[in-house]
Amino acid sequence: MADNVGFQATLQDVTANPKQLDFVEVEAAQLPRSLQDVDAAAITMNYVMSSGLNPSDQGIFLESKDAPLAVMVVAARAEDKDNPTYQRLLALFQSEATRAFLQKTFDGTIEPAF
Repeated sequence: MADNVGFQATLQDVTANPKQLDFVEVEAAQLPRSLQDVDAAAITMNYVMSSGLNPSDQGIFLESKDAPLAVMVVAARAEDKDNPTYQRLLALFQSEATRAFLQKTFDGTIEPAF
């Protein structure tokens, strides 16, 4: 892989392919449907869940919840960071009720970062 491309990497950044793998770019929403035609696919969790795939049974790699792109960030403009409505929303988002809902609903495919 080319140096310093990080999450912006494309097929043009592949600098070596000693196993002669064939990489095929597919629209993200089509990846779950393409599984019958490929050996493996990197599918984001929103498409995994909406397609009914089970990462525990079918996954070969599950990115850590601490990975940079795996964490959702609640953000506001600097002048709004102390807004009481936003603070209440943040408290609800980080509550035990939300943690329990995520566990029950997503069975480990989405984990709270708090």
